[in-house]
Amino acid sequence: MKRRLSETLVCRESKSEPRTCLTCSTTENFGDRLSIILPLKTVTREPYS
Repeated sequence: MKRRLSETLVCRESKSEPRTCLTCSTTENFGDRLSIILPLKTVTREPYS
């Protein structure tokens, strides 16, 4: 679980790089949470309608 937490931290810090966020957002657990933490612009994989 510590590994997953570190991934979320990486996503939080790397807001400038959407690539890192996208790779992290692929996780099913953090998929929804990331979309809330990160701006909608970064999470363009599955936009909320």
